[in-house]
Amino acid sequence: MTLASAAGLVLMEGTAWSVVLGGVFGVLTGLAVPALIARVPEPASEPEATAEQDLEPDCSTPIKPTYVDISRRPALGAVSSAVAGLCGALIGWRLDLGWELTAWLLFLPLGIALAIIDAKTKLLPSYLIKPAYVVLVPVIYLPLVVAQDWETVKRTTLAWLVYGGIFFLMWFIYPRGLGYGDVRLAGLLALLLGLVGWAELIVSFYATFLLGPILMLVLNGFSIRGRQLPFGPFMLLGALIGLTFGRWVLSTWLV
Repeated sequence: MTLASAAGLVLMEGTAWSVVLGGVFGVLTGLAVPALIARVPEPASEPEATAEQDLEPDCSTPIKPTYVDISRRPALGAVSSAVAGLCGALIGWRLDLGWELTAWLLFLPLGIALAIIDAKTKLLPSYLIKPAYVVLVPVIYLPLVVAQDWETVKRTTLAWLVYGGIFFLMWFIYPRGLGYGDVRLAGLLALLLGLVGWAELIVSFYATFLLGPILMLVLNGFSIRGRQLPFGPFMLLGALIGLTFGRWVLSTWLV
């Protein structure tokens, strides 16, 4: 495969209009990410510690910041806006104007907020993820049903069952290693990736499970024992890689 044809696969369907729309939408909605984070209610407090624990508190466990504290981080709005703008432009680079682009852009500010929250607290709040299903499922499926595109309906549903099922199985086997918030997020990403194609879903899966351990080793100083890192940001980054380069990677390297 020539370099020109490979580049054509990477650019595939995006147009200048979709890139501009995605970038502008990302910049504007990224500014609202701190306010979105601040609206998330704090998780229920843990049971009261015993008298012995009160006398000898465990200082090894870091105190999780509140969502309001996270939302007040300096320059968070500017950083979120810049990152969302870049991600939005990449999404528009890959997807032309249409319902696929609409679904991805609607998820974009939520994805940025979830990545920030998980990075700071190692939690993916259902307060944000559950309403996303209510919004995205109709946005994804209604145009397909109206167009009678049953092939894409089958692929999207099967992607959700397979990808979400894998994460559910991992959580069921070892719940201490994976939170149920990751399972919920996997379902959302599966719907979005399945809507576009199998190549995007497959490459996203591999990117997620390659990036996670590698970055964990790097951040832990190449030590197997070290701080536990949140998995949500790797899932989101893997989804972006799968969407942007999935078809090119699968066609160039795996076929």
